[in-house]
Amino acid sequence: MSRSELARRAGVSQPVISAYERGHREPGLATLSKLVEATGHHLRVEVVPQADAGRGLPDTPMGRRLRRHRRALTTTAGRRGASNLRVFGSVARGDDTEDSDIDLLVDLSPDVGLVGLAGLERELAGCSAGPSTSFPHRVSSPASSPRCSRRRSRCEE
Repeated sequence: MSRSELARRAGVSQPVISAYERGHREPGLATLSKLVEATGHHLRVEVVPQADAGRGLPDTPMGRRLRRHRRALTTTAGRRGASNLRVFGSVARGDDTEDSDIDLLVDLSPDVGLVGLAGLERELAGCSAGPSTSFPHRVSSPASSPRCSRRRSRCEE
């Protein structure tokens, strides 16, 4: 198929097709779909996880420690009215040091108060053999929940 025929079928100009071929321009998804359909094919786009995507905890001493103690952490959290544990901060980014604490984001049941949260932190620190700080994610006042814009890693399976 010639460039001019492809351009005509896709509804774009022939110079645009030439620019795509030379790598001077890149079509948007809608235009790419038109170009593919003009050749008698259908474009299918899939989002799949990368094989080496660092899902979960990084391979650092603290990350390995948390993986070893995952079951104890989630069991303890459940007993204390917390669920959906996620790690954020230096441990999740993989740049933790031996002085780093473990920052956890948790969902708390509505009946867990400040004293319960303090008990949760104390018990989780005992499970993970390191200092931890738990931040409630689902609370009644959005202003009391910290925002976490960096990478978060799930602690539960």
